[in-house]
Amino acid sequence: MARLAKPFRAKEALEETLIPEGIYPAVISDSTIRVGQDGEEEIVVVQMDLSTSADDVRSVWEWLGINSASEAARSISCKNLADLMAAIGMDVLTDTEDLISKKCRVRVSVQKSEKYGARNRYNFLPPANDNGALASASPQM
Repeated sequence: MARLAKPFRAKEALEETLIPEGIYPAVISDSTIRVGQDGEEEIVVVQMDLSTSADDVRSVWEWLGINSASEAARSISCKNLADLMAAIGMDVLTDTEDLISKKCRVRVSVQKSEKYGARNRYNFLPPANDNGALASASPQM
């Protein structure tokens, strides 16, 4: 057994790595489908690179169980995927690779929970145009 020099406190470490609340430009860098533990659930895993400053890009992941056995989880996941698709101007998704390289903005918030500690939550917004104004996202098929 190897002993740590000092105790590692997971909740403290997670709080130190949180992205501050705000709206950040993002690019989808990867998207895959994972199979849930029951062997039936499809989980769309979207990796996004958020530009948190001029010299800092943070990768974050959104896991979307779009056909989860849990009605609440399925409802939240479907809404979040629909919001992401609207933000990037996509109406129909048949292949997760179609998400890669799409740009949007992500509103990051911090959700605090006694059970899980503090963690980031993401809401998707259309990208801003070159003037900083909201760009209109027209649906793509």
